[in-house]
Amino acid sequence: MKVKINISYLFRVMAFLLLFSVFFFTIGCSLINSKKEDIKDEKINIVTSEFIEYDFAKQIVKDKANVSMLLPVGVEGHDYEANATDILNVSKADIFFFSGLKAEPWVDKIINSFSGDRAEVIDISSNVNFLKTKINNSKESIDPHIYLDLNNAKIMLENTLETICKKDPINTEFYKENANRYKEKISRLDLEIKKLTDSSRLKKIAFAGRFAGIYFTKRYSLNYISAYPSCEFESEPDANKILEIISFIKSNKIPVIFYEDLKDQKLANAISKETNARVLKFNTVHTVDKPQFDAGVTYVDLMQENLDNLRQALI
Repeated sequence: MKVKINISYLFRVMAFLLLFSVFFFTIGCSLINSKKEDIKDEKINIVTSEFIEYDFAKQIVKDKANVSMLLPVGVEGHDYEANATDILNVSKADIFFFSGLKAEPWVDKIINSFSGDRAEVIDISSNVNFLKTKINNSKESIDPHIYLDLNNAKIMLENTLETICKKDPINTEFYKENANRYKEKISRLDLEIKKLTDSSRLKKIAFAGRFAGIYFTKRYSLNYISAYPSCEFESEPDANKILEIISFIKSNKIPVIFYEDLKDQKLANAISKETNARVLKFNTVHTVDKPQFDAGVTYVDLMQENLDNLRQALI
C-alpha cells in the first residue's frame, strides 16, 4: 500500500515548528537577559541624614549603591525638623546613616516613627568623643562638628564602611579599596594642616560667626577668638565682644577674619573695615550649596579649602 505524502502540508508543518522554536527561543533569551538586568541593577539603597554622611557613603560605594540625603542642599541641620517624606524615604532604605542624636537630635523623630520593618539605622559617630562648648555662663552645649577633627572623620568613614560591607559582602573588596583611598587623602590633608600649624609663629585665628571650630582648633593646638561662644548661640554679640575681637586682631596682627560658610558676612566685613584683616570663609561642612553639590564637591575638597585659607591666616 502506497502512502501519499502531501509535500505542501509537510512544508507548512515544518515551517510552523521552526517558527514555534524561534519564538520560544527568543522569549527564553529575553527572560534570561531580563533576569541578568535585574541582578545587575539590584543595588542597596542608602539614605543619609546630612552631607558628611552622604559624602562618606558615596566615596565608598561609587556607583554600586544608591545614595541619597535627607537634608535639602543648602539647609543646615541645627534647626531642621524631620517630616513625613523623610520618614517614608528612610523606611524604603536598606541603611540609614546619621551622626548620633547628640549631633542630630531631629533624627530622633524618624527613628521613633517606625513599626515593623525599617532600614538598618547606623550611628557613624560611634567611638567618637563629643566636646562641649559654653553657650553662656550657666549652659553648655554639645558641639556636633566632630568631623572637623580629621581623626574623627576617619573613624566615621570606617564605621560607614563596616556597615556597607556587611550589607553587600559581594562588593567588599571594591568598597575597602575606595575607603582606604579616601582615608589616605584625609590623612595627607591632616598632616599638611599639622605641619602648617606647627610651623606657624602665630597660632591664633579670629571668627566673626558662630564658633563651630572647637574640634579643629583643639586638634591643631590653635588659639581663637569668636564673636559667638558656640554654633548654637542665638543672640547677637554685644559691642564689647566686637571691640575685643578688633583689639585682638590689631594687637596680634592677625591678617584674616573668618566667617562661617552659608552665613551673612556683614559682621566679618565690619571687623575687616576696622582692622584691614581679609575676610575668608571657614567651611564647617554642615552642608553645601546646590552648585557645589551638583559639581560633586567632597568633604576633602572643603577641608582643603580650609587649609588654603588657613595658610593666609597663620604667619
